[in-house]
Amino acid sequence: MNETLRHYVEYVALGIEIAGILTMVFGALLA
Repeated sequence: MNETLRHYVEYVALGIEIAGILTMVFGALLA
């Protein structure tokens, strides 16, 4: 696998994880 592509996939996975955490935080604040 291409090294650059592997890093890109890692960043995307990290972004999805952070987005999920932010969604839970905002959901808790708005609830």
